[in-house]
Amino acid sequence: MTTGTVGGERSANEKQGESTRSYRLALAAVLGLAFAIRTAVVLTQVYVTHPDEVFQYLDQGHRLAFGSGVVPWEFFDGIRSWLLPGILAGIMKLCAMVSADPRVYLDAIRLAASAASLTVVYVGFRLAYLRDGMMAALVTGALCAVWFDAVFFAPSVMTEVLAAYCAMAAVWLAERRGARDTGHTMALAGALLGLAFSLRFHMAPTLLVIALWHCRLEWRRRWLPLLLGALGIVVPVLGVLDFLTWGSPFQSVWLNFVRNVPQGVSTAIQSDPGMDYFALIHAYWTFAALPFLVLAPLGALRAPLLAIAAAATLATLSLFGHKEYRFICFALMAAPILVGLGGVRVLQLLDGRLGEARRIAVRAGFVLVVAAVSVYAWSDGFLGVQRGHMSGNLEAFLAASRQPELCGLGILDIDWAATGGYSFLNHDVPIYYSRFEFRPDVSEKLAPTGVRLRLEIVRNGAPLPQFQGDDWLRHARLFNFAIARSDRGPPGFQALQCFDNAPEWPWPKVCLFRRPGTCG
Repeated sequence: MTTGTVGGERSANEKQGESTRSYRLALAAVLGLAFAIRTAVVLTQVYVTHPDEVFQYLDQGHRLAFGSGVVPWEFFDGIRSWLLPGILAGIMKLCAMVSADPRVYLDAIRLAASAASLTVVYVGFRLAYLRDGMMAALVTGALCAVWFDAVFFAPSVMTEVLAAYCAMAAVWLAERRGARDTGHTMALAGALLGLAFSLRFHMAPTLLVIALWHCRLEWRRRWLPLLLGALGIVVPVLGVLDFLTWGSPFQSVWLNFVRNVPQGVSTAIQSDPGMDYFALIHAYWTFAALPFLVLAPLGALRAPLLAIAAAATLATLSLFGHKEYRFICFALMAAPILVGLGGVRVLQLLDGRLGEARRIAVRAGFVLVVAAVSVYAWSDGFLGVQRGHMSGNLEAFLAASRQPELCGLGILDIDWAATGGYSFLNHDVPIYYSRFEFRPDVSEKLAPTGVRLRLEIVRNGAPLPQFQGDDWLRHARLFNFAIARSDRGPPGFQALQCFDNAPEWPWPKVCLFRRPGTCG
C-alpha cells in the first residue's frame, strides 16, 4: 500500500511538473512572439506617437546629457517632472560611449520601452489563465502580442504609456487578490500605483479605482502598506525631485493643473472641441477591428476591475476639453485583454453544444479570424498611423546626423514640433528653424490671461538665436545642410536624399539638401 501510495503521489507530482513546464513554455512563447514583433518594429520603423515624445522627453534627456535641445514652454514654467528625461539622459550617456550615432541610443530607449510593454501581454496571459485556463491564456496573450495599438505604442516613452503599464501590473495584483496577500505584495501594488501617478497624475481617478478594489475596507492589512509603498515613490519623485529641480515640492502637479485648467492652456490647445474619445477610436481603428468591441462586454464579466478602470479612464478624461488618442492609452491596452476574454467565453458557450471535431474546427476558425483581422489592422491601421507621424521628417534628421561635413542645419517651412530636434541629430552644431514659435492661435487665445508660452533652443547650455521667414534665407551662410519640402529647396542647395511622410501630411515628401562650402 505504501509503495502504491508513493508511486501515485510521484505520478501526480510529475503531472503537476509537466503542467508547470507547459505553462512556462506557453508564457515564454507568447512573450517571445510579442517582443520579436516589437523589436522588428523598432529596428525597421522610425516614428514617434506625438511630437511631445521628442520635445518633452527625448530632447530634454539630450539637453541633460549633452547640453543641447529645444526648451518648450512646459520646461520654462516647470510643469514637467525631470524623472523621465533624467532616465533617458542616463541611457543616452551610456550609449554615447559606444557610438555617436543617435540611432544607437534611440533604439536602446525604444527597445527598453518595448520590453516594458510586455506587461500588457503578461497580464493578459496570466489573467486569462487564472479565469479560464491554458486555451484562454494562449488566445488572449497572443491577441495582446499582435494588437496594433499595443504594438504601435510599445516603443513610446510618453508618460501616459509608461504609466499605463504600471497601472496594468497593479490591476493584475488586485485581480489575484487573496487571503494570502502579504504586506510586501500590498507595498508593491502601492509602489506601482505611486509610479503611475508620478509619471501621469492625470490617471489619479483610475488609480484610485484600482486601490479601492484591492484594499476595500481592510485599513491596517491592505491600505497601510499600499499607501506606504505609494508614498515611497511619490514623495521622492514629485516632492524631493521637483523641489531640487524647480524649487517647489510637487510643482509638476499643482502648477500643471493651474496652467491647464484655471488659466485655460489645455482648452486653448484643443484641436477639435467637438471630438470625443469614441470618435478618436473610430478614426484610428480599422473598420475590421471595430467588431471586436462586441466581445469586450463579455470580457468585462471575466475581468471586472480591468473594465471598470478602463471605463474610469475614458469617463474622467472626457471631462477635459483637450483630448488626444494617447491620453487614453490604459483603456487601449485593456482592449485586447477584454476582447480576448470575451472571445474565449463565446468559444466556451459553443463548446457545450458541439462535438469534439467541431470544437476544434470552431477554435481554429476563431484563431484564423483573429489573425486575419490583426493582419488587416496592421496594414491599414498600424502602418497607416505610423506613416502619419512625420516619419519622413525624422528620417531626414537621422540622415543629417550621418553627414561628417555638417556644421549647421537649417529647417525651412517645417514646424519645429514636426521635426526630430537635437535628440535625432546628436551633433554639436546649431539648428536654425524658419518657423520657430508656439502656435499663434493658442498665444492669441491666451493673451488676455497674461500667460506666455515661451520657446527656446539651447546649444551647449546657451540660447541659440533663430531667424524667421525671409530672414532665415539671408542667414543661409550659417548652415551647410537644410531640410525642406521636396518642392521648395533653399536657393543654392542641392537635394541629397528624400523621405516620405503620409500622403495627407502638409508636406508629404521632405528632402535633405546640401550646399558647397562650410558655415560662415
